[in-house]
Amino acid sequence: SAAAMRRVQDFRPQDLGNTAWAFATLSLRDQPFFDSISAAAIHLINPDPSTTPQNLTNIAWSFATLMLKDSTLFDAIAQKAMSSIR
Repeated sequence: SAAAMRRVQDFRPQDLGNTAWAFATLSLRDQPFFDSISAAAIHLINPDPSTTPQNLTNIAWSFATLMLKDSTLFDAIAQKAMSSIR
């Protein structure tokens, strides 16, 4: 996770979702790594048009599966979801 954490700011939305999903699937609960995923995702959620519902779902599922709470991230995901259905 250390190598990925150093590069997470360069990840695209799909990279964030896939990486979070992979860690959660393997039950790798690395709080500092997921903090970096959260920060990068929050930064990308609104301005990046390549952010898809699947990316957001993978990130949310990963946090939920590992029982990681991040209300700022969940709020950002919810806002993005709401804006896409209005």
